[in-house]
Amino acid sequence: MGILFHYTTPFFFDYSFSGVIFKMSHAKIFGLFGVGGKLSQPSMMHKLLVKKPAKDIVQIKDILLPGFHKHMKQDYRIMDTPPDSGKTLFCKVEITADLLRDKNRKCIFAVPDEIAGTGAAKHEKIRVPAYSRNETLYPEQDIDWIAENLTGGKITNAKIKIFDEFLKSPIVPGENPLYRRVIVVTHAFLIRLYKSKKQLKKWFFNVSLVIDEAHHIDSGEDADLGKVIRFIMQHCDDEIITLVTGK
Repeated sequence: MGILFHYTTPFFFDYSFSGVIFKMSHAKIFGLFGVGGKLSQPSMMHKLLVKKPAKDIVQIKDILLPGFHKHMKQDYRIMDTPPDSGKTLFCKVEITADLLRDKNRKCIFAVPDEIAGTGAAKHEKIRVPAYSRNETLYPEQDIDWIAENLTGGKITNAKIKIFDEFLKSPIVPGENPLYRRVIVVTHAFLIRLYKSKKQLKKWFFNVSLVIDEAHHIDSGEDADLGKVIRFIMQHCDDEIITLVTGK
């Protein structure tokens, strides 16, 4: 597999992907890649944050649109933006576009901590721009962003079971196409999952994985997160991986 991503704006930098190696020039993260069942009801631990439809529509900044269109043509993506440039919203829009295009896909949105998890799971109406992929044009759509949030509290076996049930449960078509299809977890949660490599292969089939604040993954307690990403890239199928950073 060989994919080239080459795009530059004030927000995006040049990176290339070949096989399972990202060659990058910025931050420690960029040295990392040298390398069916019965539908379960949402529990109190991971219930949707907001059930009422959002009113105001939010959309990504115009300067990010070229990057969005480039990303939509790729399955391995890297985004590097300054702080407060709207990267969390950008992630939501890209995730939504992927899930609207592939009705059988789910997404794992990994963030550093509970505070970031609150922002990632925040309910809002987002605008997904029109884009093309493989010569197919996908129209602009306004979608209520909803996600289930597992970032609060300690990592327990009960939470891992909720995560397992979330990925195993069938996707049920409904009024909101994102219902029970996006789950927000911490970096530490993904590292805990790495202890069960056999399960990882099952969990990450046809899944989009978004890592927010990806510059953390080569330092401190998050260093093992790089092993998780590398394992997924090497052993799982039909995954889409997006690394997002802003320093």
